[in-house]
Amino acid sequence: MRQLVRAVDDDAGIGIAPDYLEDVFGVSAYRRGIVKGHQARRILVVDDHDDAAALLAVLLQLEGHEVQTAFGGGEAVDRAELFRPEIVLMDLEMPGIDGLEASRRIRARPWANTILIAALTGQHVDRRRAREAGVDLHFVKPVDTTALLGAVARSLNAGRRVDLP
Repeated sequence: MRQLVRAVDDDAGIGIAPDYLEDVFGVSAYRRGIVKGHQARRILVVDDHDDAAALLAVLLQLEGHEVQTAFGGGEAVDRAELFRPEIVLMDLEMPGIDGLEASRRIRARPWANTILIAALTGQHVDRRRAREAGVDLHFVKPVDTTALLGAVARSLNAGRRVDLP
């Protein structure tokens, strides 16, 4: 899966034709469900499961976003410092530096007060603790990518954080 992400990033590989996405990933509804005319964003996808991060990155790249991946909390902090994303999609359950601590460290950067951090988690989390760590939105895996991108777009377009009910 990392090779596919690199191929999309570098435009050096054949990638996957949009017509075949449903066969490969089962995502035809995803492609058709995104509102046209959205603004491309700089997005950092963080997950310790390489395939999950790569798949989400590819889907976001196909929508025209500039995407980088990090495969752990420490790498997320370093990558964010260099990439300066507008949006961070952060897995919370990771070994070592978890998503809450990585969110705290990213949010502490002077440039990071306007970014949006969305938690992607396999279980429900204490939203108070997550909010204190700088997390703006919460999604339980498996993530409905249409809902995820819709909530992110509404938050960014409104100029404020819009959480899901």
